[in-house]
This record gives sequence, C-alpha cells and structure tokens, in this order.
Amino acid sequence: MDLLISIHPIHIQKIISKDKKYEFRKQIFKQDIKKIYIYETRPKKKIIGYFKYEGYFVDTPEKIWELCGEKSGITKEFFFKYFNKKEKAYAIKINQFYQINEKSLPEGVKAPQGYKYIKLFNNFKEEL
Repeated sequence: MDLLISIHPIHIQKIISKDKKYEFRKQIFKQDIKKIYIYETRPKKKIIGYFKYEGYFVDTPEKIWELCGEKSGITKEFFFKYFNKKEKAYAIKINQFYQINEKSLPEGVKAPQGYKYIKLFNNFKEEL
C-alpha cells in the first residue's frame, strides 16, 4: 500500500533542496506503507514526487523538535504552533525524494487533508 499526502509548495521546495528531512504529522497511518507520494497543493495541485517510506519517530513535540528540528525545514515557532496542545508528534523520515513527471489526481480521487491510502493507479506506474 502507498500513501498520498498533501504538502504546501514552500515545504516541497525545502524537501527538494534537502533542507527538510522530516514531514511532521499529528496523526500517523496504521497500514504498512511502501512509498509516500507528495501532492503539491495550490496553485499546482499535482503529484510531484515520492519517497520510500523508511519509518518515523514518535514522542512529545519537545523531544521530536530536539531530535529533528535542525533538519525540519521549518521554524521552531511554526512547529510548536502546529503541535499546539498535542501530546504526541510524528516525524516521518525523508531520506531520498524522487521527482516524477507531474501528474494530476485520477478522476474521482480528491486531494487528502492529511493523508490517503492509495493503490498505485494502473496508468501511474512510470519508471518508479
């Protein structure tokens, strides 16, 4: 199973430049994941790449910031505002990001607010 997540363009640029090595989430997926596809939000609104899932860290926001803050691609203020009053923070590792030819979502598939499980679309498998 693969995962589709929505990310804002400013964060995608930091993933591409390798300034952002973690994607932070308030909730984590429950199924076994092989790849995580990135959907770039407005204005592009396209799937622009993926990374192979290699695990995540979970702890309090304070501990996750200590562990991942240096390669977070975001400010400490932004991080703690995002995790406001949350007891747990999840940091998904991004070791190698692969850009692909941009793809629109298949008909009937909507961009996820957080994440969405996907089975790779038949016509979507390129040279992945």
